Amino acid sequence: MSASQRPYWTVKSQYMDVVLVFKVGKFYELYELDAEIGHKELDWKMTFSGVGKCRQVGISESGIDDAVQKLIAHGYKVARMEQTKTADHAKATGGASAVIKRKLVHV
Repeated sequence: MSASQRPYWTVKSQYMDVVLVFKVGKFYELYELDAEIGHKELDWKMTFSGVGKCRQVGISESGIDDAVQKLIAHGYKVARMEQTKTADHAKATGGASAVIKRKLVHV
């Protein structure tokens, strides 16, 4: 697991029954089992990336509200993690390998 994936899994382990939407820059991503749901229910293209070739799907931030409404309409609970700092701020305060801080804002 990469350092950038650790915050996702820390929260996901507490909300296994929820589709966790994770903010990454100007995109929202779903990983592993949630990615399967996004692929099936939203017809998002599945990719494999990161350490261990994690399954993921995603959408630009402009499309997230519609996607969340579709998931809810299909009976899923959805949670959203937002970035609390920009990548530039994280690098300025923590160096080049700094992880961007995020927090759970909606369930």
